[in-house]
Amino acid sequence: MFGPRLDYWLLRPIVRRPALGPVAPGPAPDATVGGLRLRKFNKRLAGGIPLAEGLRYLDAGCGRGDMAVALAQASGGFVKGVDVNPASVGAARRLLASTSLDPAKVEFECADVLALRESGEKFDVVVSHEALEHYADPEAFLATCFELLKDDGSRLVAGFGPLFRAPLNTHVDYMFKFPIPWAALLFSETALLRLRSEFHRPNDPAARWEDIKGGLNRMRYSQFLHWVGCCGFTTERLVVNLQLKRWPPLWAVSSALVRLPVLRDYFATSVYGVFRPSRTGA
Repeated sequence: MFGPRLDYWLLRPIVRRPALGPVAPGPAPDATVGGLRLRKFNKRLAGGIPLAEGLRYLDAGCGRGDMAVALAQASGGFVKGVDVNPASVGAARRLLASTSLDPAKVEFECADVLALRESGEKFDVVVSHEALEHYADPEAFLATCFELLKDDGSRLVAGFGPLFRAPLNTHVDYMFKFPIPWAALLFSETALLRLRSEFHRPNDPAARWEDIKGGLNRMRYSQFLHWVGCCGFTTERLVVNLQLKRWPPLWAVSSALVRLPVLRDYFATSVYGVFRPSRTGA
């Protein structure tokens, strides 16, 4: 807004002050919690995740594996979880070992999803939950999902957010005593990341949002819609800002705003969708 130095001093008094030090690890992954997350996710997709024993699933960006394990338990199918974080994959494997699941039914791999294009593997369902805002190249991710899906009846199910230009961006707002609308756009990236490093993530200094641990891309909602089409997908279901549905007036206003090309990028916060690969003309 006023440049890196002034933005820093303007925002510093309203920074939430946690104890400095490495961020404590979260609780151990739990298949029960994973089951709750899977049911909530599938409800938001209106049952868009088919659950059947003969299907092959890919959990892209599986994290610590609780949803992948829950998916294997709920479907009886084969589930492959992929994540670039070795610690997360290690936790996922330990979680799997603590269950009664057949190890042949679940596989965890520490790898970039993009590398799977060379594997020749095919899946009936690709699941992407709370990950798409972190990929350095979302378009390449969508193109990879298209290549990994089988020809008939397969689908990509995705839920992600907040988008970088969202009015409230929890990837930024957690640093402050109160939410600041469009903080990531209004204030200098240098100032925000300096505050983040000094008060919240001293073990993760970064000069750009893309360089923080886990990464944070700047994908706009309009870009996502464009890339879905360019990568060969047809949209079966798409819901934006589902978190507002409990407040009908806000939901109605939000739904109208995200339909307007000029404004949609600044009001789209979360996206849930089911997408099918279209091979017509291929």
